[in-house]
Amino acid sequence: MLEIILAFISSLLIVVVAIPSVIKVSYLKHLYDVPDERKSHEKVIPTLGGLAIFAGFMISSSLCIKEQLHFNYNHLVGALMIIFFVGIKDDILITAPIKKLMGQLLAAGILVVLGGVRITSMYGFLGVEELSPEIASTLTVFTLVVIMNGFNLIDGINWLSAGVSIIVSSFLGAWFYLTGYVDLAVVSASLIGSLLGFLWFNKTPAKIFMGDTGSLIIGLIIGVQTIFFIELSPNSTWGINSVPIVAFGILIVPLFDTLRVFIFRALNGKSPLNPDKNHIHHRLLELGFSHMKASISIMIFNTLFIVLIYSLRNIGSLELLAVEVGIAGLFSFIPSIIIRKKNDKKALQVVHPEQHKKSKKNNSIAS
Repeated sequence: MLEIILAFISSLLIVVVAIPSVIKVSYLKHLYDVPDERKSHEKVIPTLGGLAIFAGFMISSSLCIKEQLHFNYNHLVGALMIIFFVGIKDDILITAPIKKLMGQLLAAGILVVLGGVRITSMYGFLGVEELSPEIASTLTVFTLVVIMNGFNLIDGINWLSAGVSIIVSSFLGAWFYLTGYVDLAVVSASLIGSLLGFLWFNKTPAKIFMGDTGSLIIGLIIGVQTIFFIELSPNSTWGINSVPIVAFGILIVPLFDTLRVFIFRALNGKSPLNPDKNHIHHRLLELGFSHMKASISIMIFNTLFIVLIYSLRNIGSLELLAVEVGIAGLFSFIPSIIIRKKNDKKALQVVHPEQHKKSKKNNSIAS
């Protein structure tokens, strides 16, 4: 327990101390994000918060992990170094999407091939049990890349990606600790401490963004945690039925929102990688939510969703998946429905302005 507390405190302090210096250097060297029509901020803001998150996590986890009983920390470090350089280059110079994807595949490949991080079974989902080594490796690489990009794509407003990551990693870290996987619990504590330190500087008005460096690093760490959660659950004292579906539910915000946006882009004849403002946080902003209110609303939803999914973990994989998709779909589409009704009402006022004025006058007389 002591190493978990030390990992949390040390990572928090490192980030809190480091970020002011990162902000100062970013302005001196003009390393900031310039607002445009797709951005939700109105002034230039440094984007190198991921540098401090990376430093806080790496230093605290490397000092506090005493025994590597359940995974090889060295391979995680190697993979994170690749993602760090891919992200930092994109935050400073902008990297082509295909080059970013190649870096992500390389990092995921290191963890799978050298580190042995693999999803080896689907535990009866759709009748599938053990996976062949080839399928297991391919599925794991795909999973890691999807989770990395999921956290990258929801990083569009203050607090959101970091806040959701804290919620997810807190659940996974608590589970690792209760089941005796202390080394993995230290990983969670190091990440949570780093992100809590970052949140102070990312609250509105934001002094710094985490950039691709931060969101991709977060995604990779949580991806590794998720895979170990799936793999270790059957043999643990706190085993979970339908564990792959429970894992999907824990990551519902980045995974479902990314899937929904990609589907809509494809249906509209656009590339899934073509950026737009159709994410759930964009919808909430359009409804008048502030950054903080939108992020906190999504974080509350994610927390309640995890509690619900965990309580329903024994109902069966297909039934649980149906519940997850149904609730997440409802949460995602309600803002769109409200926005559509508002836009229809405005359009009606524009098309029939005299009728609208007459209607308002009659209503006033009647009252």
